[in-house]
Amino acid sequence: MRINRRTKKGNVMKAFNILALGAAASLSLAAAQASAASISPPGTSFTGVGMTQLSKSGLPTIGCKATFSGSTDAAGNAQITSATFTAGSFLCAGISATGLPWSVTVTGPTTATINGVSVSASIFGTCSGPVPATISGGSITFNTTLAPNCAVQTTSPIVTTPSVSIVWP
Repeated sequence: MRINRRTKKGNVMKAFNILALGAAASLSLAAAQASAASISPPGTSFTGVGMTQLSKSGLPTIGCKATFSGSTDAAGNAQITSATFTAGSFLCAGISATGLPWSVTVTGPTTATINGVSVSASIFGTCSGPVPATISGGSITFNTTLAPNCAVQTTSPIVTTPSVSIVWP
């Protein structure tokens, strides 16, 4: 039996085309799922209140009541538009949020990253960077390090009104 080289080459090309089409469809589906992730409720403003701590090596830890305000657009894209730090330590008065608004990127069914976070503290200087957060049941929690070597965390959940959650595909 003689195998025609053209037929063999044609079959290989067909198989390659089917494989490429399947890969493209998979990538398209993954992109569609990622783009479908959002913050709910869409098209609204929200506030969140809870206790946070800011610390830097060799300096006192500052515990403050944090109040965040934000909004979601019709597509469920979220941003934090203001942040204030009060109560707790007398040093809270020396903390201010800068670089607002901070965008929020959904990264998983209960996780997101708050981008562009920057806080200035009178005794620390400016601390900035992305803040990975957990968003679940109307509460936001986080525990991370901002540059240069500032630790920031929630000591009680940031409770949101209305209740903010992640919509995951």
